[in-house]
Amino acid sequence: MPFTGTRTDLPEALVRDFVSDPLAPFDKLLKKSGDPAWTLYADLEGFLARLPPEAVEEAYADTTFVFLYGKSDRLARVWMAERLLIAESARRRLESLTEPPSPETMPYAADCLRTIKVDGEGMVRLPSSWL
Repeated sequence: MPFTGTRTDLPEALVRDFVSDPLAPFDKLLKKSGDPAWTLYADLEGFLARLPPEAVEEAYADTTFVFLYGKSDRLARVWMAERLLIAESARRRLESLTEPPSPETMPYAADCLRTIKVDGEGMVRLPSSWL
């Protein structure tokens, strides 16, 4: 039976950092797991320690993991934590795309643009002096 961690198990600070990072997510936790100076190092260490043995076993069942890293308990925990964070960040991005836009994020929401009339296609008429 494959391990499926729940998103409530993920520390929110780690999720936010992971989701907001513009760099590729792969190997981020591997690099950060060896950096005690990282501000979220304690959160990461706590999360890795809480991963159940089933998570480690699932990593060992992944031939790519075994080929790259062998059978290291710590690296298996990092590998699975990274996959859980990737899945959670994808879930949150999809969720944010399906939410109705808020007035604060809509075009022309700035005070200086509030009087501009927007047509049914989301277009605005340019003043004739700009043409």
